[in-house]
Amino acid sequence: MKNKILPPSDFNAKPLLIFLEQQAHTKETLRILGHQEICFGQIKDLIYKLQEQNAPEWLIYCHLFNYGYIEGKRAERRKSKHITK
Repeated sequence: MKNKILPPSDFNAKPLLIFLEQQAHTKETLRILGHQEICFGQIKDLIYKLQEQNAPEWLIYCHLFNYGYIEGKRAERRKSKHITK
């Protein structure tokens, strides 16, 4: 008895497409981050404080991402107001 090959559908093809899209996005993000300086001095106090509180590793990463996002917004506001820090 032959195995019947099912045609691609949203049910079985969409997760693969989402996965491949995420992989491409991650690869591009890592490429960009490879050109950035490491600013551990600015965030080390935050990391140490979260580690003292036994925060899970994923939460530390979320806080670091949000901190970077906030700093980026602040930089954009300064840029739009022509203010230098």
